[in-house]
Amino acid sequence: MVPDKVLHEALTPSYIFDLGALRARAAMLRERLGARMHLVYAMKANPFLVEALVPCVDGFEVCSPGEERICLKCGVPGEKMVLSGVNKEEADVRDYVSHYGPAALYTAESPLQMERLNAEAERQKITLRVLLRLNAGNQFGMDAQTVRTLLEKRADYPALSIFGLQYFSGTQKRLKRILEEIDELDDFLEETGLEELEFGPGLPVSYFTEDKGPGEEALLSALVEKLQSMRFAGGITLEMGRFLAAPCGYYLTNVRDLKKGADASYCIVDGGIHQVNYYGQMMGMKHPFMRLMRAGQERPEPLTGEAEEGAEHWTVCGSLCTTADILLRDLPVKELQLSDTFLFEGAGAYAMTEGISLFLSRDLPRIYVYDDGQLKLVRDKIYTEEWNCGKTD
Repeated sequence: MVPDKVLHEALTPSYIFDLGALRARAAMLRERLGARMHLVYAMKANPFLVEALVPCVDGFEVCSPGEERICLKCGVPGEKMVLSGVNKEEADVRDYVSHYGPAALYTAESPLQMERLNAEAERQKITLRVLLRLNAGNQFGMDAQTVRTLLEKRADYPALSIFGLQYFSGTQKRLKRILEEIDELDDFLEETGLEELEFGPGLPVSYFTEDKGPGEEALLSALVEKLQSMRFAGGITLEMGRFLAAPCGYYLTNVRDLKKGADASYCIVDGGIHQVNYYGQMMGMKHPFMRLMRAGQERPEPLTGEAEEGAEHWTVCGSLCTTADILLRDLPVKELQLSDTFLFEGAGAYAMTEGISLFLSRDLPRIYVYDDGQLKLVRDKIYTEEWNCGKTD
């Protein structure tokens, strides 16, 4: 956990990612999964964590050429690459195969992707290992019958070794549905005879004080028990992004203006919804886990949503000129002041990449990592006006 005194060193708005906590969480998950199961990080959750996770996970799910280039910069070896993505252009396939050859694992989300992978492998005179992605009722992957057809016609793809099945249906799923999916996958794997399963369970992360449901320990215990009870005897890889990364990050935003209206008191901060985005966030109607950092006061105060005597209720808004930019409604805080800082917890996944970052040409926030007792700035704020204008100096 980042020490309280270190949190005060960060300029706002910014993210802080705790790499020590991240490594410890990866180690905990690998221990819980056991020797049979492997752990792959879905890097779309937070690309800033890739380099730190190279020695901690068995692989990285990569879903775009940009993500692949990040892996190259971070020194991810080919044997840890799972090259996925709903759209693999011919140029992408050529680059992937040129960079990693047979060391990497490739996914096929359509017959067209199978053709492109096979053509490039034949051109380079190598054999590629391929996972067939099974559709879960969305645009990703192929339906069960298409997967069966490709398996029947595998001789049409002589440069591909169909290695296993990839399946991911969504995120923040209920435990009951996850367990049902495992049963369905068990049946399909028995039917097809595939020897490997890469499964994204979509385990839920608790972001808000109002969240109900089984705790993390109950979720992991039920998941591991179910996977261990499968008839399927092949290898199992768990793909995790949000569940691994979310608890290891913070978002900090500073109070810049306070004003009282007829219907509400408003607090304006230097961040906003373009920078911090939680799954299920609804116009400030839910209260995320957060703390308040005051100047001259080292220890941040927890903000539980419960009002103490003398507290004033605030609607916390960001810097965007839109009525949608509401982070919190009816937040009770006693003696809120300019330059106080809100610290949002559980911001280690998606928050910094899913927001509408370029809206109103606001700056991109700073990125810090905390590692080995040091707070390090890894990306300064970035001005975005040049990206939103056709003119350059």
